[in-house]
Amino acid sequence: NLTYFRLLLSAGGVVPGEQVLAAHIRRMAARRGDDTVWLEQAARESALLLKQDHDRLMALLSAIDPN
Repeated sequence: NLTYFRLLLSAGGVVPGEQVLAAHIRRMAARRGDDTVWLEQAARESALLLKQDHDRLMALLSAIDPN
């Protein structure tokens, strides 16, 4: 269940929420053995949460792109 992503996106501070979330996603994917299924699910959840903010979504997706 990735509903906690909303909390990470709304984290206030110096670092933008989408970068906090991207770092979390990268770390969790690595801890899960580079689990591409989980990474795709995380990307879809992020897209749902940021569907109204294209720039933030694209920043997050480029930060988690494994290529």
